[in-house]
Amino acid sequence: MLTIRSLRPRLILIVGFALAPLALASIGQGFLRVGAHHKEVENRLRNTSVYATRAVQAVFPDAKQFMERLAQRPELKAGGVDCRKLLRDSLLSTPLYVNIAVIDRSGRTNCVASPEHSPPNYAGFRWWHAMISQRAFIVGNQYREPASGRDIVPVALPLYDRSGLFTGALSLSIDTRQLDRNLAANKLPEDAIVLLLDQAGNILASNKPVANNLARKVAALGRDNFSRTFMTSADGAGKWRWAAQPVGHGGMLVAFGMPESWLIGITPIYIFVDILLPLLMILFAWGAIWLGTEWLAIRWTIYLENLSVAYGRGEFAVETSELDLAPDEFRLLGNEMKKMAQSIQARDFKLSQALRQEKSLAREIHHRVKNNLQIVSSLISVFSRHVVAPDARKAFQQITVRVDALSLVHRLIEKSGQLPVVAMKTLLTELAEQIRVSAEAHDEQCSITLDICDCQLPMDIATPITLFAVEALSMERAGPGSDALPLLLSLQTDGPDHLLLSIVVEKPDGATSRHTPPPMRVLTALAGQIGGRTWMEETAEGTCCVSLRFSRPAPSLHSRVAFDDDLGWGDGEKSLTGRIYDLRENNDRLERNPVL
Repeated sequence: MLTIRSLRPRLILIVGFALAPLALASIGQGFLRVGAHHKEVENRLRNTSVYATRAVQAVFPDAKQFMERLAQRPELKAGGVDCRKLLRDSLLSTPLYVNIAVIDRSGRTNCVASPEHSPPNYAGFRWWHAMISQRAFIVGNQYREPASGRDIVPVALPLYDRSGLFTGALSLSIDTRQLDRNLAANKLPEDAIVLLLDQAGNILASNKPVANNLARKVAALGRDNFSRTFMTSADGAGKWRWAAQPVGHGGMLVAFGMPESWLIGITPIYIFVDILLPLLMILFAWGAIWLGTEWLAIRWTIYLENLSVAYGRGEFAVETSELDLAPDEFRLLGNEMKKMAQSIQARDFKLSQALRQEKSLAREIHHRVKNNLQIVSSLISVFSRHVVAPDARKAFQQITVRVDALSLVHRLIEKSGQLPVVAMKTLLTELAEQIRVSAEAHDEQCSITLDICDCQLPMDIATPITLFAVEALSMERAGPGSDALPLLLSLQTDGPDHLLLSIVVEKPDGATSRHTPPPMRVLTALAGQIGGRTWMEETAEGTCCVSLRFSRPAPSLHSRVAFDDDLGWGDGEKSLTGRIYDLRENNDRLERNPVL
């Protein structure tokens, strides 16, 4: 299965673009032409619909402002002859308005410009109750006036007194035939249709006759497509594309439509020719490239891949004689890979020698450190023999125990052959034995019980833990002739990522041994070296527990540093250069250890 990262599809794309630029340009031009034309159609329809909508939308805001101005006139509030004269005069310069009336709160007319054109009771209209509940200007449903036979769109403005009580309304009648004339007077394309539709899909005004079913379909689709164009199919009229804009009163909208054939202008045959022929040209070119790359490139890249796999397994003796038939580029590449394999083989030999030397030097360093610590311990023992004061001898004894503990750490590292990893069970067991022997040498009793888990820690962590254990175990001693107090030294896991070191001493009833508080300042400093936390707990019964909780080091810090007998390392998956880097890093960590 080919991926986009393989050689063949990349060559196909590169050579395909090089051989067929005209074809790709033709395809791109075809898509750009279709996309640009559709965008042009969308923009044309939307812009024209906005233009047509502005003319119609201005009708209702103008009617509202006209009625608000009349509502402020004192003649309107006075009623009678002055009111009727005011209303008749206001209609003289507005041919769009055919009648205006002042209505009381019950729906009956108090004052009207044309009494013969006014309904006897406006409370029978549905919009009357909606106006009262909404307390705002409202556009009513279209109806036919019996006296004149004209279709009227009523608009109404509620009136209130100073206390806010509803006193009636002003009703204005708009002639739909005048709306039709206004729409037809707009400079629109010859085949365009502009419709003013109410909420039910009825035609309030239009520049051309339109079937009612088409108008209702346009109204239903237009309310869901104010931000884009939509298409309808009319019986015998073909497909039409529409753009709709809301009027903003009573759910009415204005729709602008054009025939789809007039808008598109590019037939499907032209689109088919623009795209299919270039695609066929590219497919033929790709077929030729497929066969050519298989014979000239792919089989030689597979051969070089197999050659690199063999070199990766260490089979540097593999010959490259088959590349004599390959093109010069692949043949030269194969020869360079052969030279590279020989260089890697020589460098691995040198790195192995350097690694063995590093191993010997590290063991020599630990051996000399161990010997120096033993010499220091011996010197301290010699000088302590001339000390008479008990407290001074006690201090020399504690110094000797601490130096012997450090010597024990280095001895175990040198003995195990691991750098710098220490088996904690062995370390703490021998440490407890050293403390017991040192106590007996000074006529003191010491009984230590061990509970140590099987774990290995690097030297920079094992050393502070050893010194911590020495300090904590030195807090309790039994004098000459006294029974030894039981001590418990425990190292166990505490959760998935932590270890817990605990030293517990219990005083039996009647015990006469003295209690020496542990040096918490020293213990806190040692805990801080490994990022741990230490604390001491005492009970009323005399039990004392000193604890150290610290993080378990990641396996990568010490699990991959074990030497083997051949190359000096046990992890065969890590590169030789990376192993030497880890060794030097661990040696640097050892030299930076403030305890040493």
